[in-house]
Amino acid sequence: MPTSPEKLNLASFDVAADKQRQLRLLFPEAFTETTDAAGQDRLSIDFDKLKVNTLETFRAAQPEIQFRTV
Repeated sequence: MPTSPEKLNLASFDVAADKQRQLRLLFPEAFTETTDAAGQDRLSIDFDKLKVNTLETFRAAQPEIQFRTV
């Protein structure tokens, strides 16, 4: 009895969705729900909030640099 070949999943990996998921884990407050032109609810990135949050995060992670004159 002949066996049929194994069917492969031909869907490609969605890199953009993966990066958005990673950003959402790091900066959840930068995401907001909006409605697109078709009336569907979607998650959108508020880039102003993302910018503020990333700057705050990096500033907190870096030690303060102080210049002193002698």
